[in-house]
Amino acid sequence: MDEKTAEKLRSSNIAILHGDDEFAIQQAVQLLLPSVQSGGMAELNLSRLDGRSVTKNELHNHLNLLPFGAERRLVILTYALAQVKTKDEQEEFAKLLDSLPPTTQLVMLISDSEIVDRGQKKWQVLSKHKWLSDWWALNEEKTFIQHFRLPNPYEMTGWILQEVQRLDGEIESRAAADLANALGNDTLLVSKEIEKLLIYTARERAITPEDVRELCSPIDREDIFAMVDAIASGNAKTAMRLLDISLQKQPEPMVFAMIVGHFRQLIVAAEMVSERLSAEEIAREVRKPDFVGRKLVNQVRRFSLSELDDIYQRLVLLDMQIKDNRMPPDLALELFVAEMARK
Repeated sequence: MDEKTAEKLRSSNIAILHGDDEFAIQQAVQLLLPSVQSGGMAELNLSRLDGRSVTKNELHNHLNLLPFGAERRLVILTYALAQVKTKDEQEEFAKLLDSLPPTTQLVMLISDSEIVDRGQKKWQVLSKHKWLSDWWALNEEKTFIQHFRLPNPYEMTGWILQEVQRLDGEIESRAAADLANALGNDTLLVSKEIEKLLIYTARERAITPEDVRELCSPIDREDIFAMVDAIASGNAKTAMRLLDISLQKQPEPMVFAMIVGHFRQLIVAAEMVSERLSAEEIAREVRKPDFVGRKLVNQVRRFSLSELDDIYQRLVLLDMQIKDNRMPPDLALELFVAEMARK
């Protein structure tokens, strides 16, 4: 994000950060924190709320509290549209946005994925909330909106080179390409590996291909496909064994991110199969080789779209519990696989 865009974000009354690039969304949120953290007042002027569980009264109260020792309060609302479904709820939420005091900045985080519907790309979540598009079109002067799309795999080498430079490090071009090939386009996962590599080199030299091979194991997609097959078959024993194999090869955050990404791709594939699109078109949409598209088509037939949505929501909940330190990642993975395989 360039400085001009960042300034628009900082000065907005309402910021809508939306898309599937979780790392970029987190980076944007970080730009806003210094304004409420100065003077040791962060606890008084910062609220983090979960849109799936916060009540209307709680949200209203947090938005209308006065700042203490600062110009504005910051309210970060994750899963911002989770409870905004009916027309009445939409109208009520729009009124809440209209009445937001200038002493509060509301940041709405909306995790979303692009799908193909009738041959056209659209955002799966945002497309169901036209009322929000209509609202911000009428309130552009106080609203900032940014869509964050994951880079495609062919862009990842350049993304890695830029990210290492941003962190005051150096990386050889071949090493950046090897890292992209090993980990794909999950920017959050790749960013963690970059941090690990920079600690390893102490920023005293450029990261080399040898460093990448030594520290960053490639994701084994076949293990994930096999584990999801076992889940679909209700074979908990095999699913748990395959999870254990994956955890022996990769750290828990990497395995969890791969499972989340896989089910996200299955949802996209299910939508596209319902539109009678080909495996090759699905592969292009999820930015994977054609053989991956064919495997997704075969696997998606074992789930209904509602089942995939339920599974994905379960993963989202576990992700929140892990980030809030309410559950260790290894236990979260074991519970998820055991629960899904026994359904």
